[in-house]
Amino acid sequence: MKLDSILSKPAWAHFLAMPELQQVSLPALVAADEFFDWIKVTGIAAPSSQDYAFWARSKAETNAEMRLTLLLNAFKLLIPSEESSVADALSLLTTAKPQKESDAVEDQAYWDPCAEREQRRK
Repeated sequence: MKLDSILSKPAWAHFLAMPELQQVSLPALVAADEFFDWIKVTGIAAPSSQDYAFWARSKAETNAEMRLTLLLNAFKLLIPSEESSVADALSLLTTAKPQKESDAVEDQAYWDPCAEREQRRK
């Protein structure tokens, strides 16, 4: 994606006058632009850390942690008030990795209601 196609969108109008914009890498700008597009579609007015984590996971072909890291890099400079929410979302992703389905099945104890009934009769 080209820089001019990103910055020509209405969502970026507020940021154009900010000198910090020049310090944001193109990949971080792309991540922020994708997030702004997602916010527009979902209508979320005040995203939470869970919203950021959900957004990061919403694009299956990309690494969610990398998306959030890039977004964090952009927001540190452009929207510092959101830095802690994005950082919290990143920690949500890194600490709560989903269990593999095979592991979850092995962890569950088998319960046999008939055997329990037999034990009560004894």
